[in-house]
Amino acid sequence: MQSTFATLSLGVIKRQYALLQSTFPTTRFYYAVKCNNHPKVIQCLVDLGSSFDCASIREIRYVLSFGVDPGSRVIFANPHRSQIEVDEAVRLGVEMMTFDSEFQLLRLCNVKKPLLRMCPPSQENQSVKLGVKFGADIFQARRLLQLAHSLGVNISGLCFHMGYPIGPIPPILSMLKTIQSLSSEFELQLSCIDFGGGFDNKLPENCQKLNEQLKVIQKELSLELQCEPGRFLVQSAVKYFTRVEAKNGGTVFVNGSCFQMFFRDMLKKNTIKVQVVKEGKCILNEENRIEEDKNECEKENEKCKVQCKKFNDTNQIIIRGSSGMQNDVFYKGKMGDIEVGDYIMIENAGAYTISCMSQQLDKFCGMEALQVVEVQ
Repeated sequence: MQSTFATLSLGVIKRQYALLQSTFPTTRFYYAVKCNNHPKVIQCLVDLGSSFDCASIREIRYVLSFGVDPGSRVIFANPHRSQIEVDEAVRLGVEMMTFDSEFQLLRLCNVKKPLLRMCPPSQENQSVKLGVKFGADIFQARRLLQLAHSLGVNISGLCFHMGYPIGPIPPILSMLKTIQSLSSEFELQLSCIDFGGGFDNKLPENCQKLNEQLKVIQKELSLELQCEPGRFLVQSAVKYFTRVEAKNGGTVFVNGSCFQMFFRDMLKKNTIKVQVVKEGKCILNEENRIEEDKNECEKENEKCKVQCKKFNDTNQIIIRGSSGMQNDVFYKGKMGDIEVGDYIMIENAGAYTISCMSQQLDKFCGMEALQVVEVQ
């Protein structure tokens, strides 16, 4: 077995996709390719009938290599592109592209389905605030719609992205009402509304209210509904494993690097949990970086396919990765007995990890390319 590897469960992706379909039965899904671009993930989603949200020409070419129709199943959803990129996307057959500025609108005059991207008025519940960079506010949107009318450009749709996490439902409903108002004010003949992504691996509460509002809009405006899930579909489908290779007092050295799968930022934000796999048993650390109560820990244990238990030992340890960087640290705190040959495991490792891996970093750190093993 390789010293460092990841497992991929396509069954998890299929279940999450089915859940999304049952929750939003009249919505078309454009999977965010940048979230996890592993070929088995893309092929699975192609087979499920998903469309694709691409942020670059490279991503467009990549999904087209799977036989995806560019005109009906691809959206070029990066509103900041060069004219060369726009022309190349058109040449490849992509019809749907987003814009949020006058410069980008002028570049999309010959695009069949331009979508105006709007910025949410508030992102106080989001840690990733995409509106800081992308989207037009309500005043800019009115100006851009007036310009489009004067240029004879038919705006095909309006879209927005709340950021991550998607947050409570009321602000989304407010954005949808704003879109309805703009559509009426400018007598737009919209073919679609895209309410973005930002879903965690669990759907937010009150999704029923959102779905009811979406149905009202769809009936009133006779258009297609779209969203751009990424993390929701793939986050829980991947687990990362790396073997303990050496110990020096309270310092434990593992084969992998927290930079290898872009874990460093997640570890700093306490959004992932480090566990130890020892002789077929999943062992939780005593003082996890993520603060959680005992009930949550017990629920997490029940999800493990292997038997889980906690150690009573409260030794302070630090688990270091194999790169030469001093901040290549997986975990620092209390942990039970851990030996050479054990494995460090990180669950929910499927989003913005595999797609962020760098072969150059692997070479720099002297690591082998990460092996991804498909499991049930």
